[in-house]
Amino acid sequence: MQADLILANVRVIDTAKLARLPSKISVLAVNGEKIVACGGREILRDYRGAATRVIDCQQGVLLPGFNDAHCHIATYASSLLHLDMSPRAVSSIEEMKSVIRARAMTLPAGEWITGSGYDEFRLREGRHPLRGDLDEAAPAHPVRLIHRTGYAWVMNSVALKLANITVNTPEPEDGYIDRDQSGEPDGLLFGMDDFLEARLEPLLHKAGEIEKGLSLANREYLARGITSLQDATISNDLKQWRFFKKIVKDGVLKSRVTFMPGYRSFAEFLDEGFKPGQAAGPSASDGNRLRLGPVKVVVNMARGRIHPQQEELDRIALEIHRSGFQMAMHSLEVETLEAELKAVTAALVSCPRKNHRHRIEHCSLCPPHLLKILKDAGLIVVSQPAFLYCSGDRYLSHVPQEQRLWLYSIGSFHRAGIRVAFSSDSPVAEPNPLTGLYGAVARLTELGKDILPIEFISLPEAIQMYTYNGACASFEEKVKGSIGEGKLADLILLKPGPLDAGVKSLKDVKVMLTVVGGVVVHEGKP
Repeated sequence: MQADLILANVRVIDTAKLARLPSKISVLAVNGEKIVACGGREILRDYRGAATRVIDCQQGVLLPGFNDAHCHIATYASSLLHLDMSPRAVSSIEEMKSVIRARAMTLPAGEWITGSGYDEFRLREGRHPLRGDLDEAAPAHPVRLIHRTGYAWVMNSVALKLANITVNTPEPEDGYIDRDQSGEPDGLLFGMDDFLEARLEPLLHKAGEIEKGLSLANREYLARGITSLQDATISNDLKQWRFFKKIVKDGVLKSRVTFMPGYRSFAEFLDEGFKPGQAAGPSASDGNRLRLGPVKVVVNMARGRIHPQQEELDRIALEIHRSGFQMAMHSLEVETLEAELKAVTAALVSCPRKNHRHRIEHCSLCPPHLLKILKDAGLIVVSQPAFLYCSGDRYLSHVPQEQRLWLYSIGSFHRAGIRVAFSSDSPVAEPNPLTGLYGAVARLTELGKDILPIEFISLPEAIQMYTYNGACASFEEKVKGSIGEGKLADLILLKPGPLDAGVKSLKDVKVMLTVVGGVVVHEGKP
């Protein structure tokens, strides 16, 4: 058989078996979308033909592509078109106002100005920007700023008027409108992004804008070695599924996508006859490019109480479990995790089913007494180790001392036998798996402070969590997540190898090559 692509002179890390040292494989042959042979230099003799592309990888380390198991693709794509309000771009509210003012001078009155990524913890004033600040900068334009977590928006007076948010507007059940002493909205809105998007969608988005952002996002994903994405957006519905079908078919997104329907739209998918893991197209190739994944359920502490309440959460969990779908349950607090564990445990008692692979997304705070329940329930934790680096200094300042002992307890999860998959939650953090690996292994903040170092894991363990475990989290480990004959040829070449670079230099490792389905989609510069 003549191969389409041969990668020679490589070192391979066995992510499935958690080998600490590279395997003996030095040459891979790829035909079509799959790896057809792994071995030594005999592969060159047996599989090279006149049309075969042979790449000398010069002792670079070959891994299966990174799998970002929890992200928000469209939101990240949109953020790439917004004004950059992150700490790397602005350091104060006054600088923000200058950037907004400059943009306003280039736009007709009435056109939207949007900025993303601000972090009040890193601003000189130590507070959120408010309505009055934005009014000063752009009184004739609707302005919205999106917090780096996505959980808060700030809007000026023009934008609030367009959204019909006034002194008399009641908060949605899972959101909050910040107000001044007179009761007037001060522009700061928490947990209301879906509410606001629904009211403002026709005004916010120009034709073709999201496709432009997705093209930029695609380039970034591939440059970072991300060959699989799992979109966990709570508003995902049938309309969004059809949109994803189009952008995947058109090649706007080249990474493979697992699409999580939001619970509020779950009935639509059931009514249309969708099944767990259903593919977007009729062929195996189409199926591996876009497939239906877990049902996303958000549980939070809106206004100091659990939402949805326990009885309703129990009903939701049992409904999804009985349907045969996975659950992906969002948990940031101890109280929400306890409620979710009760709901999942009750569902398993009512309807026993093995290998369900229900998931806890984030699992930010997990006290030790809940570890056994997590393990016994067969739950997978989908964690964001990059947060330890990019948000660690905020955690050290804001998270109570007693809770810091349970913060992103990745080491404890691993020691307890709980499967952990890694992700970025982008755009909350940049979609850079190497930053995530660094966070998990070094447990150092951006300012170099330790953050619960007892919870570190080894680099090979972290690599497995960003590759093989991500595939397990979506029932795809038989086709991807490790390197072997018959597996999809979703591959990345790293230089220097992460094991060579050492922990301190992890963030400096380069993705030199990204291959999706046997096609080279990114080639980096040395």
